[in-house]
Amino acid sequence: MGLDLHVFQTREIREHVEMDLTFVGYFDDWSTDKITDCQTSSGWSECIVNAYHLCGREVAPAKSRPWAWWDYSACMYSKQYPLLECASPNPWANSTCTAAEFPSIAAGVSDACASQAAIEPSSVRACVEDGRGLRLLKQSFRKTVTFPKNPKTNKTEPQWMQVQGPECGAVGWEACQASFDKTFCTDWDACDSKAWALHIRADVCKAAGLPCAT
Repeated sequence: MGLDLHVFQTREIREHVEMDLTFVGYFDDWSTDKITDCQTSSGWSECIVNAYHLCGREVAPAKSRPWAWWDYSACMYSKQYPLLECASPNPWANSTCTAAEFPSIAAGVSDACASQAAIEPSSVRACVEDGRGLRLLKQSFRKTVTFPKNPKTNKTEPQWMQVQGPECGAVGWEACQASFDKTFCTDWDACDSKAWALHIRADVCKAAGLPCAT
């Protein structure tokens, strides 16, 4: 959560940032009506959580976007380990909750985070359950289908953060990769999150002409 702590909790920075969040993954069958048919580096449970993130943005009050949604997502990320990873193959070899238990666990975490961010919890849950979450997830994934796969896992994995770059969904990975900032996060397992967040903070402050302290 270095990004939230060192960048987005500063009101002066928020005023100069237009922020979006895209989830990396794909479907073998894009016509499926099941979120759990998704393909990600962390398995099907991650896609349920991703759908909650996207639905939080979808139903957040327009006047408070994007920050009510980000506060919701930041709360969800803060509970990623171990709670929202209990049915995932990462980072543990053995799951600590069942596939049947996980949906209610995810819904409970979402309800708490939505209330904290002043978003109606039932609206987020309804979005996930009525099919909008799957539609939003497919839209998000389609932006990343040109990203390279990790040869060890055959999964498309996170590319960290794109700063002031072209829309990858429109131009493809080859054209947009130069604007991804991996300065302190070369891959999932080698990331100095604080240094990375402070580097992003410095870039934003420089672009906005802000005298941000590090």
